Amino acid sequence: MSGKNRLTATLLSFLIPGAGQLYIGRLGSGLALLVATVMAVAAIVFYAGTGGGRHVLLIVYLGLAVPVLYFLSVYSILQATSGSAAEPREEPAAGLTRLQGFGLIAAGVLLLMFVRPGETVSGWLAVAGDYMTGGGLLLIGVLLVLRRETYGMYRLGRVTAALIIITVGTLLLWDHIAERNHIALLGQWWPVALIALGVEVVVAALGMRQSRKRLAFDMGGILLALVIAVAAYGITQFSGLPFKWIDQWKAEVGSLSGYTEEKGHRYEKDIVTAPWDESVASVVISNPNGQVLVREGDVQEVQVKATVWVDLDNAGEAERIAEKSVVEISGSDKMTIEAKGEPYGANGAMKPRMNLTVTFPRMPDEVLESPEAVAGAEEAAGTAPPQESEAGSNLPAGQVEAAAEPENGPQQEEQTAAEGQVNSGGSGSAENTANTVEAPTGTESGQTGSEPQVPEEEEPSGLQKMSITVLNGPVDVAGVRIAGKLTVENTNGEIKVQGTGGSVKASTKNGGIQLQDIAGDVEASTFNGKVEAVRVYGEVVVSVTNGGVALEDILGRVEAETKNGEILITEAASAVNADTLNGQIVIKSSTVGGNWDAGSAVGEIELYTPENGSYTVQGSVTFGSIETDLPLEISKKTIQGQIGDGAHRININANSSIKVYKYQP
Repeated sequence: MSGKNRLTATLLSFLIPGAGQLYIGRLGSGLALLVATVMAVAAIVFYAGTGGGRHVLLIVYLGLAVPVLYFLSVYSILQATSGSAAEPREEPAAGLTRLQGFGLIAAGVLLLMFVRPGETVSGWLAVAGDYMTGGGLLLIGVLLVLRRETYGMYRLGRVTAALIIITVGTLLLWDHIAERNHIALLGQWWPVALIALGVEVVVAALGMRQSRKRLAFDMGGILLALVIAVAAYGITQFSGLPFKWIDQWKAEVGSLSGYTEEKGHRYEKDIVTAPWDESVASVVISNPNGQVLVREGDVQEVQVKATVWVDLDNAGEAERIAEKSVVEISGSDKMTIEAKGEPYGANGAMKPRMNLTVTFPRMPDEVLESPEAVAGAEEAAGTAPPQESEAGSNLPAGQVEAAAEPENGPQQEEQTAAEGQVNSGGSGSAENTANTVEAPTGTESGQTGSEPQVPEEEEPSGLQKMSITVLNGPVDVAGVRIAGKLTVENTNGEIKVQGTGGSVKASTKNGGIQLQDIAGDVEASTFNGKVEAVRVYGEVVVSVTNGGVALEDILGRVEAETKNGEILITEAASAVNADTLNGQIVIKSSTVGGNWDAGSAVGEIELYTPENGSYTVQGSVTFGSIETDLPLEISKKTIQGQIGDGAHRININANSSIKVYKYQP
């Protein structure tokens, strides 16, 4: 074969699997590679477009098969054209030719089913896809066993690879039939593969002494088995992958190994108190190991109750540790409450658990920024029922009305008109004069040429900031009226906050976050856990690595992001930005008060919007379908249209299905 023809054949094989083989006359191998590649691509498109989550493992295997087919195409053409002379073209027997023809017919019929499926055919293919993964792996494993000897050489490791693939296929089939999750056993029993390989080496060594066959390690078979097993385990057990505890190691969880739990001997410490007045503007609470509960109560000073747990068998030594574990309160305008547990054990590696209950005197309502914060704090303390807005949501009516009314309301317009009458010298009647606002005067003598006096701003009174730091243990803050900002930092434990007057910033490495009745902005983040927020009157920014997000009755802007988990948003009055790498997004709101952006790499997106709103919709999907009962236009893989005046924009970007429905209360 000439160099020009060799280059052409190689280039064709690189562009289209099997094309080079057909070019040089190798019809059998060329057609097999070409048909296999086209079938794999068609199957990927079909199964990804009809509920990709159900057949995600099959899609991954087919996606890995495509580059393998390209490699085999180029490799085989290089082998076939490596000789200096042109090799003779294939002249298959008549029987083989007929078999190839029937194979092409069957492949064409199957391709037609993938490309133009009806409802019945789609159901058949979906069921076939459920069993195709496990059945295909069993077939591959059997073929590897049958071809353990090639070209007079024994492929060492091929039997082990076949056993791994057969095991994975069997587990997948059994899990689907019995609705079990036995594939998770791979994470516990994978060392058995090394034992099987060792047994195969011993048996092969004994057998080769008699047959004198050559040995060759089957690196390709072993790699194939590893890819199949790792993909099966990684996809089916995605939520249990080790990246959870990897993220926790980032959070210094390794340093918490000596932090004990509620075990051993329990001791109730005497209540520690400190005076309290309005000059205290900031509070810092620190507890390395243990729970922190913060409340308001009918007390005149700050009270801290501590419960100490010492995990020792020796009661006398445990009592000594408990006595030396203390709570210290220091500072005046900036108060610090710190739990200091006495280390014990070898090299002082153990820390006792100290559960703290901190009680503050009831704050006056004046320290809060809004009456809604008072309502939230009273509700958290159990002294007032929650208010409901006229729209039916749980947002306080005052907040909803304040958001709906323009800045220059009717009362302000009347006041402005009255001020205009005074400044212009208008007299009016005595009744009208009583309702007007007095004009500022320059001096007591009534001179009008001087500048008006600007009153000095008063410094805010009451508790403005609170910071809580815990390494191991939950944090629960309820009914504490903080006018400024509450900051909670945790390493290993849940965070709960309810009824605060200001903003909240909560972060934990391992644990969920629950927020309720927050008058200000919210910023919440966790590596492993779910974030929930209900009735927040400011902006909400949420970041999660592994876990879901659930938000309800949010008055301000919403920004929610998670790598692995679903996002559920109910009643968002302003702009929304929701993004997840792996999970579903559902947004239900009776109003669209800002731009919405929703994106999911793997997962459906469902939106429930008002049919009488004012917004435009623009969305597209890579795979999957689009559904709507609103007057929107669906064209192939896109959805677009306008509701009302189109004042706001809704942008949807998904790889799976998109559903846009009418909001139903």
